[in-house]
Amino acid sequence: MHVRRILCPVGIALAMSAALAACAGTPAAAPTPRAATSAVQASQAAIPPGKYDAAIYGIANPAPPNAQTVHVGMSTNCGNFAYALVVTPACADLQRTVLRSLTSYVVSAGYYGSAVYPDLASDYGISNDAGTSWTYTLRSGLHWSDGSPITAADAVRGIQGLRRAHPGLPITKVTIHGSTIVISTSRMVRNMDALLALPQAAARSTNAVYSGPFMPAAVGSLHLVANPYWTVASDPIRRPAAAGLDVHVYSSDHQALAAQQRGDVDVLLGVPTDPAFTSWLLVDDARARHMDDPANGQVTLLAIMSHRGALASADCSHAMYSAVNRTAVAAAVGESAGQAQAGATVSTTVTAATTVGYDGGYQPYDWGNGLGDPVAARSSLASCGHPGGFAAALGYAATPVATQAAQAVIASLARVHIKLAAVPLAPAVYARRLAGPPAARGFDIALVSYTAPVSGVLGFWQPLSGTNVLGKPLPTNLAGLTQPTIAALLTSPEVASNNWQIQADVGRMIDRLVLSSGGYIPLTQSHSVEYRSPRLTNVVTQAGYANWYDVVDMGIRPSER
Repeated sequence: MHVRRILCPVGIALAMSAALAACAGTPAAAPTPRAATSAVQASQAAIPPGKYDAAIYGIANPAPPNAQTVHVGMSTNCGNFAYALVVTPACADLQRTVLRSLTSYVVSAGYYGSAVYPDLASDYGISNDAGTSWTYTLRSGLHWSDGSPITAADAVRGIQGLRRAHPGLPITKVTIHGSTIVISTSRMVRNMDALLALPQAAARSTNAVYSGPFMPAAVGSLHLVANPYWTVASDPIRRPAAAGLDVHVYSSDHQALAAQQRGDVDVLLGVPTDPAFTSWLLVDDARARHMDDPANGQVTLLAIMSHRGALASADCSHAMYSAVNRTAVAAAVGESAGQAQAGATVSTTVTAATTVGYDGGYQPYDWGNGLGDPVAARSSLASCGHPGGFAAALGYAATPVATQAAQAVIASLARVHIKLAAVPLAPAVYARRLAGPPAARGFDIALVSYTAPVSGVLGFWQPLSGTNVLGKPLPTNLAGLTQPTIAALLTSPEVASNNWQIQADVGRMIDRLVLSSGGYIPLTQSHSVEYRSPRLTNVVTQAGYANWYDVVDMGIRPSER
C-alpha cells in the first residue's frame, strides 16, 4: 500500500442512501448545532476553499436575527408540505422550517450537516442490544401553531407515515406510554435515529397546524410567517434569523435562475446553476465570493460484479484503480454543469463527501494525480498473474453523459491492455439487468452513480454491501461483498453511534476494507454549483439535504430589502 496523498447521473442511481483507530484519520469533533469546527474544515475535499465555498467550510455572513423576509426560489412544487409529496432534498430542506420530527439534521458546515440530532425527542433513541426495540421520549414544552400540545400520538402518526412511504422498513409495532414511544422491529435496525430524520417521519397533527419556527400565513400559502408557539427553549436545532420566508415556485430551472440573476429571489433550492450562469459567476470575483460548489452526495464508481478469471483477484481490480483516468471521467460527469471542475471532482475513496467519515485525502494506490498511473497498474497486473492485461465487459446506461464517462474508462484502461467491451443499454433495460441475476446481466463491470438513501455511515454502506433497508426495488451489493469484517461492522452498534468520532472511524474502516477488496472502484464526486445573494446571512450548505443551502436559519442584512 502506498503512502497517502492528499453528478448529473451516470449509469443508474441506486437510490433516491483491528481497532477502529487503526483505520481512523484525524479524530473528528462531535457536532453540535450551528457549530462549524476546524476538524470539519480540515477533512473536506482535497481542493481547499478559494475565492468561493465560504458556506461549505463554515457559516457565511453570521448575523443576529432581524425583521426581514428571505425570498426562496424553486422549480419544484413541494405540495404545500404534504408528507407524501416531500420526496426531494430541496423540499425536505424547506419542510423542516414548518415541521419537526423526533430527530433532524444539525445546522453545521461540512459533512457533519448530515449528522442527526434529537429534535422533538429529548435524546437519541435507546436501543436494546439486538437493535429490535427503540425508545424515544418527547421533550417538554412542545406546541403546534394553534397552541395545542404536540403529543406522542402525533409523533407516532409520523412513524406510520414513514412506514407507508417505505414498506420495506421492518417496523412491526409502535406503542405509546405517556410521552414515551417504543418502536419494535422484526430485525436489527441500528440507524433508527437517521431513519426518523427522513421527511415522511415528521410529526402529524389531525389538524392543519405546524410545529417548526414558521407556518403558512394562510392555507395553501407559500408566504411563511413566524409560528407564535414555537420557542427556542423547545428546539435544540433551529435558530431562525428571518421574520419569514416567501417561496416562489417557477415553471423551470431556467426561469428560476433568471429570477435569481434579476435579484427577485435570494436563494434557490434544488436548482443548480446552468453553464451560462456558472460562467457569469466565475468571471467576476465579487459574484464568485457568493457561490459555492458543494458535493451533492452522488458518487460515480465501477462495481466489479464478476468474480471469474482476472476479476476474481483484488490485485487486478487495483490495476484498474490505478490505470483509470478519473480526470477524464470527471470532465464527462461535470460537463452538464458547464465547468468540469465545478460539476465533478475526482475521488479516490467510495464514501460520499456528504457522509461522516469521508476522507478526501485517502488514496491507497498510485493513480497519477487523477490521470492514471500505467506503471503502477502494470505492477498490480503482474501481481494478479495477468501482466498482459485481460478482457471484460463494461455495462452502462446509454445516456450522453454515461457514454462519455464509459469511453474515458475504456480508453484509459486500454493503455495497460485491459480491454473492456462496451455494453450500452437503454436506462430502463440497464436498471432491470442490474436488478436481475448476475448470469443474465451480460457484463462484468457496471458503471453506476450512487446516492445514499439514508444519512450516516450505515445508510451509505448498507445498500452497497448488504441490503436496502427501505425496501425499494433497487439492486444492492452489486460487488457481491462478503467480507465477514465488513458484515460485522455493518451490524455493530458503533456503525450508527451518536458519538460522531466513533461513527466516522467505522466509516473510514469500511471504506478501506472495500477498497482493499477491489469490489468498488471510485471515480468521481458530483457537485452542484449554487449562488447566494450577498444580502443573505447565516448561510451554510446542508449535507443532510444534498448540500443545498440550509434555509431554516437564514436571514437578510438589516439594510437590505
